[in-house]
Amino acid sequence: MPSRAEQRRGLAANASKAGLVLAETRPPLRFSILVVDDDPETADLLKVLFNVESHRILGASSGVQGLRMAASESPELVLLDLRMPGMTGEEVCRRLRQQEKSFYLPILVYSAHVELGSRVNAMELGVDGFLPKPAPVELLKSAIIALIRRHRLRQNDAGAAVLGALSLKAAERRLDIAGGSSAELTPIECAICSLLIGAEGRFVSRELFLKKLGYLWRADDHEALKVHVSHLRKKLGPYGGLLECRRGEGYRLNAAEARRLSPS
Repeated sequence: MPSRAEQRRGLAANASKAGLVLAETRPPLRFSILVVDDDPETADLLKVLFNVESHRILGASSGVQGLRMAASESPELVLLDLRMPGMTGEEVCRRLRQQEKSFYLPILVYSAHVELGSRVNAMELGVDGFLPKPAPVELLKSAIIALIRRHRLRQNDAGAAVLGALSLKAAERRLDIAGGSSAELTPIECAICSLLIGAEGRFVSRELFLKKLGYLWRADDHEALKVHVSHLRKKLGPYGGLLECRRGEGYRLNAAEARRLSPS
């Protein structure tokens, strides 16, 4: 794990490149971001990455302050560090997900703690993405924009994606299953389920999953995908067998069986 000094040098190097990044593309949407990190240089980096005249970059130096500002300032995304004095980032995430106002608020973890256990634990608590600190500025910027755009699309889409006995309501992160049961999904499980339903019974390779969700994990990290697919299969309960894995091909939902189990 990089030291704080190494992290700062990395952030400084990233910030020095940001002018080139901004010269290439400028996001067409306006938004507000809340940075919850005891290191103020993270908020400073975002102020360099994004035009502060068009976007609001808010900074909270502790978890307690971050929760207070999330409630009062209504940001569209929280950029969250995991290790802070006092309240940890995991606890901040847990409390945000307990509140109706912030239940669907995009949370992107930006932390030097990149161990698989830390990432899986954070994702189980409901974060939408995880980037190591420091990350390339292009990746950090694109992840933020992608999550905000996805959140806005989710808010505007009240429909459901259906595959036989399964009906995914992405806006509510809920999977309805034949027989009247339903499962509450984490953001990652919802994204995985959406890809599988959209494939309509075809296998989706691990490589394609990581490409589509590449800003959530490191490119070579298949273990995190296996963990989340396993959790999704458990939430399907007696229908867990619909989620199949085949070596060399990836994962799929058995469309023929899902349609056979559908009451309609």
